[in-house]
Amino acid sequence: TVAIAGIPPLAGFFSKDAILAAAWGSNKILWGVGLLTAGLTACYMFRAVYMTFEGEFRGTEEQKSHLHESPKVMTVPLMILAVGSVFAGFLGIPKLGSFDWNVFGHFLEPVIVDVGHDSHGHHASVTVELLLMAVSVIGAVAGILIAKNLYKTRGLEGGESWAKRSPEVHKLLLEKYRVDELYDAIVVKPLAALSGFCHKVIDSIFVEGVVRTGPFVARLTGDILRFTTTGNVRHYLLYFFAGLLALFWWVMR
Repeated sequence: TVAIAGIPPLAGFFSKDAILAAAWGSNKILWGVGLLTAGLTACYMFRAVYMTFEGEFRGTEEQKSHLHESPKVMTVPLMILAVGSVFAGFLGIPKLGSFDWNVFGHFLEPVIVDVGHDSHGHHASVTVELLLMAVSVIGAVAGILIAKNLYKTRGLEGGESWAKRSPEVHKLLLEKYRVDELYDAIVVKPLAALSGFCHKVIDSIFVEGVVRTGPFVARLTGDILRFTTTGNVRHYLLYFFAGLLALFWWVMR
């Protein structure tokens, strides 16, 4: 949890610092969004820790009696990941002045563009790099302290009290910034309307209309002509005489 929160010298700090440094060099607004997101990450990670391992058990006594440690198939991979979260970051220590021991970065240089510079192609100075690191750590610590204040001792009550103080913010977070609603409005509904138009107008009227017109005309013609095939010789002589009159009219006009 501490590593994911971005606290040095654990691995999460180095990866977070590299992302924030690249954002600083390209767009300060993106850097601000990344810094806020890093603080929120630290907050919700420690919220999970405090809600899981602090305070009183919130389940039933029967559920409590079934609590046990996870099997080795789960704990051993977690141990390996824990070792990586402690030591892997030292393979990607960012460059500071003449100090350059970014082993993993140099390994990836042939296939990855260098993003640790500003819009003019210059690397940030050592002072700026250190300030960015300090600010990112302060943001992570702030997120941890907020989670501790809300959830360590008060548990769910801490979150509920915060929700009551800031109902609009809580609603916005609960609705996931309304991204689903926005996606539904600008993507799902227009595509559904277009699909409905294609189905009811283009497919049903034009495509199926063209396909069904030929059989319909043939069937209609057959239904009309079958009234002439009565087997009565007098009717056939009448048709023959009408045909002769039509032919005579066409020749004489």
